[in-house]
Amino acid sequence: MENEATVQDRVKLASAQLETPLPARLWRNNSGGMKTETGFIRFGVASELKGVASSDLIGITPVLVQQHHVGSVLGVFTAPEIKHSDWTYSGSVHEQEQLKFLNMVRRAAGFAGFVTCVDDYYKMIGATQ
Repeated sequence: MENEATVQDRVKLASAQLETPLPARLWRNNSGGMKTETGFIRFGVASELKGVASSDLIGITPVLVQQHHVGSVLGVFTAPEIKHSDWTYSGSVHEQEQLKFLNMVRRAAGFAGFVTCVDDYYKMIGATQ
């Protein structure tokens, strides 16, 4: 079994090696909150949304589109939620919050999904490797 950190490292490396037509870019999205002397600070993508937990990684996947965008490369928001290699969805509250974020990204035409290996990541972005 590969732990979440190992899966995350492999996915980040795989994204940088893609040529779709350019390498994709993924960054760690640290999210959460902390109490300070002046109040509570939330950080991370979508941290202001209650009941939603954003992905471990966020980034941009270049996509060459067809028809009216011929020859243009567009960046598609990408949000893999990294899990250890033996993970399966249990429906816990936290997983439901993560799924809400993933669905929000998908509804906006982004790439998002639970990822337990590089192949999951490739499927999520529609790449063939």
